[in-house]
Amino acid sequence: MVKVIQPKSFFFKGGERAVLLLHSFTSSTVDVRKLGRFLNKENYTCFAPLYKGHGLSAEQLILTGPDDWQESVEAGYHFF
Repeated sequence: MVKVIQPKSFFFKGGERAVLLLHSFTSSTVDVRKLGRFLNKENYTCFAPLYKGHGLSAEQLILTGPDDWQESVEAGYHFF
């Protein structure tokens, strides 16, 4: 049996320059993790918030909407 790990937000501490990485509507932070690792090796601090409802089932995703996702992005911005 394959163990599926749910996507989650990530934070890579680097230098003073920071990047907020945002995934697309139908994806999750998994899609921007490789970019985050690359930027972190270049001494950037990186944070990628997982939008509310994303990384879960389609049934859970449809219970959220643009206002929820914007709230997730703004919380990510204020994380720094």
